[in-house]
Amino acid sequence: MIEKLTVLMVACDTYLAGAFARRFERDGWNVVTVTSVKDAEHIAVRLRPSALLLHTACTRDVAAEVKRLRALPTLRRTKVVLLDDGAHMHGVSTALTAGAADVLFIGHVVPSDMVTRVRQLVGV
Repeated sequence: MIEKLTVLMVACDTYLAGAFARRFERDGWNVVTVTSVKDAEHIAVRLRPSALLLHTACTRDVAAEVKRLRALPTLRRTKVVLLDDGAHMHGVSTALTAGAADVLFIGHVVPSDMVTRVRQLVGV
């Protein structure tokens, strides 16, 4: 039996989270959505997601959050993907050097393309 891939999504915009979550679920992923990075840390301990999508609007210092998340033993193999609306470009560039796998711009990517890109990053 093939185990489903899991994505942990940190998004403070419920509409955005719902749209992306539905697309991931349609493609066979398990999706867990939270609204804060603290909640994501607690869930990641028992979940061990394949990918973590972090909406940059949910945090002030994106690079510090990425560095802290990457330091957790349960998230070492997890791909951290940033979702940005274009307003946090400086924070995104430093977050990429801190260990984020990729950045996807919300206004420039449709949910199906996001699933494809995350699938490529995870390696399936």
